Amino acid sequence: MTSINQSPSSCSVDNIINLYAWVGYQNFGDELSPYIVSRVSNLKVNLVGEDFDYKLVGLGSIITFETMYSGSLFWGSGVLTEEAYLKRPKFKVFPLTHIREHYRKYCLYSKRNLVPQFFAIRGPLSAMHVKQSGVDLNAGHKNRSFVTGDPGILMPYLYQPKKKSDHQRFKLGIVIHQCQGVVEKALQELVQERYRDQVTIINILRQGDNELEQFVDELCACDKIASTSLHGLIVAQAYGIPVLFLQSEECPLQKHSTFKFDDYCQGVAEKNFEPYRFTLHEGLISQLLNADFRDPPNLRAACNNLFEAFPYQDSMRISSLPY
Repeated sequence: MTSINQSPSSCSVDNIINLYAWVGYQNFGDELSPYIVSRVSNLKVNLVGEDFDYKLVGLGSIITFETMYSGSLFWGSGVLTEEAYLKRPKFKVFPLTHIREHYRKYCLYSKRNLVPQFFAIRGPLSAMHVKQSGVDLNAGHKNRSFVTGDPGILMPYLYQPKKKSDHQRFKLGIVIHQCQGVVEKALQELVQERYRDQVTIINILRQGDNELEQFVDELCACDKIASTSLHGLIVAQAYGIPVLFLQSEECPLQKHSTFKFDDYCQGVAEKNFEPYRFTLHEGLISQLLNADFRDPPNLRAACNNLFEAFPYQDSMRISSLPY
């Protein structure tokens, strides 16, 4: 494969990758992006803004017109919702209160001729949105087509969790999205009341390599994982743990949209998750312990595709799956 360092050269200079990632909010899935990119590439990562020219865009639902029309290279990114709008912005006079922001975006993006390059995209639903915006997913690189998959599935090839003794294991781990703190607190109270030896609540708020690895350690100390967070499910599946896709009735995310979950599943050639909608009540933990969890899929082919699609082939620490 031709190295992307040949075009454009400004994307990787002096063994540094300019990476855009939605970091700084302690969200495990977004914080994984620089962790994974640096370990796959064996290069130093320099975090840049979404409108920075010629950057790499990795994990997360961060395909936007800002990232698309600034000459970005995409590797495993996705679109946030089915309502995402990715076409180049048009200048709008009304409403007058927004004219300054509209004009700024119009000047920045409407006349730019910087072509996005898609080496990998999270799934076919994101790919459909990009195509509908008029962007050619195969533009900017020759002799290959884009692949699908979320780079979170590569974690077992980059980090081996610390072993836990039998008394430190749990029958069930529950991961709740960062926007559902009230739900997490209520679940914690239910667990502490009767199930503290069987169930653990794994907090999604992590930052820095040590905390990301600790999250994986806690995940892998559980026999099963139930999660409202996409990357809670993705990473659990990657490590061979059965999962259950949770949706909270009291605190729904994006109106119970399953878009990014379906996008991920279809991107690794799996059937969509069946949402398990729950309400907070005294018998909930017992119900979750006895729910039907999905067995982990074989993700080896998808992992291999993502490695082979990584833009910086000349510098990669891992060029093929070690096992």
